[in-house]
Amino acid sequence: MNRLRRWVGKASEKMGVPPQIASLEPRITMLGINELVIENHKGLIEYSPEVVRIKTSLGVIAVDGSGMLLDLMNSDTVAISGKIYHVMTIK
Repeated sequence: MNRLRRWVGKASEKMGVPPQIASLEPRITMLGINELVIENHKGLIEYSPEVVRIKTSLGVIAVDGSGMLLDLMNSDTVAISGKIYHVMTIK
């Protein structure tokens, strides 16, 4: 896996693409306290208004809160809104 990451880093550098964008690692963006966006996911494991668990290449991202909704889910991105209390990674 490390060889793949090095190769992706070198290839993205030669193409002028930032390595964070070309990487397969998840990117988590929190917008205030009520919105969370996770990019480069591998699927939804669990969803309820209190818990969202998402599989990524680095493990599981668990989001705890209340009144949470999936605003967007496609093959690359998940957007969650609601009261977000905790975000943690589980290997």
